[in-house]
Amino acid sequence: MTEAILIYVKGQHQTVEEGVIRCRIETYFNSVKQKEIMELTGKKEEHNRKMVLYGRKHRKLINRRRTLKERKIDPKEEERFMKALEIETMSSEDSDSEDDSIFVTRPLSWVSTEFKQLIQRLDRKYDRTLNAQGKRLKSKRTVGEPSDRPCPKKPKGLEWMFG
Repeated sequence: MTEAILIYVKGQHQTVEEGVIRCRIETYFNSVKQKEIMELTGKKEEHNRKMVLYGRKHRKLINRRRTLKERKIDPKEEERFMKALEIETMSSEDSDSEDDSIFVTRPLSWVSTEFKQLIQRLDRKYDRTLNAQGKRLKSKRTVGEPSDRPCPKKPKGLEWMFG
């Protein structure tokens, strides 16, 4: 079957190398196999929920980094803040069980006041850049209980961000 797919794709996209096509075919079939295993073991729902949460954290991270780059600050300060903005330092968000349009953010208890203030400034600046449609589409958020996620290892030079 792989050979038939390879011939078909080569016919459609002559410039793509055979090794790339074979790698993509293998990735596809591995994904299908993993999906079937998750469905059989009953782990698909949990996996989907985790991916949604990760996606929200990742979007927050990208928006905050982009906003930080647009700010006019000292390059050393920008670098210092950029190093602190990692997926592990993004707060969790869960949709409220009664209303899926409202997200409950779970603040991280181990971050410093300085880091919290940085995040708040970046979020406010990002919100100001949204057009009317973007503001309408943005889900409402309320602050919930602090996250019980453990504090990650404190990287050298980033001690300032931990409370």
